[in-house]
Amino acid sequence: MTATSAQHRAAQLAHRMFADLWPPRPDAHIVEVTEGRQLRTDDLVVLYSPHQPLTPERALSRASWRRVDSSSARTVLLRPVAVPEGTWDKTPDMTVFGEPWNDLRSPARMYVTTANRRMARVGTLHEIQARITSHPDFGEWQQAYTVAEDDERAQRRQTQALLDALEETRAPRRAAVRRLHEITGQNLLIWRDFGQLDRSVSGWLASDGRLRVYLTGLKGVGALTEDQYREALKCADTLGL
Repeated sequence: MTATSAQHRAAQLAHRMFADLWPPRPDAHIVEVTEGRQLRTDDLVVLYSPHQPLTPERALSRASWRRVDSSSARTVLLRPVAVPEGTWDKTPDMTVFGEPWNDLRSPARMYVTTANRRMARVGTLHEIQARITSHPDFGEWQQAYTVAEDDERAQRRQTQALLDALEETRAPRRAAVRRLHEITGQNLLIWRDFGQLDRSVSGWLASDGRLRVYLTGLKGVGALTEDQYREALKCADTLGL
């Protein structure tokens, strides 16, 4: 779905607020974690490549954010954290920043350091949440986010209404294909639930009047009764064949 103006504004405000938490400075850096004992539950960390020094600006734009569930000497159990990236589909609710959007992504245990990955501590979850909610633009973002969510709900209702209308149109056509199979005992047509309505039925008999010719042939050889033939033709009418 195309983002509305409110959704675009909410996304941009969230991205700007988040970036403001770590203003770029020449000497700015984030301290690398070398062992799990340096971490506590609800710490926020970033995962990054060891080939470049990690700056706050780089962490915002390129690193993967995680929340610590638990840690040991060499490993840490991490939960993915969504951060705002400037688009509505990548904008979490900043009021509860760090909380999972859903339960689909379970925590994963990782080594603190590997040959191709490093880990750095950004701060505690509650520290970052407090800095977000105290940002001067937080109130404006809340208002924009509320409107943006209303827009999303309206978009979903509109999409569902279109799907319901399409299903209402498809249902008799799908039933006609199924009934033809029941009458003839043959899979005369192929039904497709996706794609354009005029392409939902396919097969060699689905064009050039072949279905009606075939049904007439079945009736001619005694494979269909008169009643079955008439019902089959009604199915053809429903399908526009």
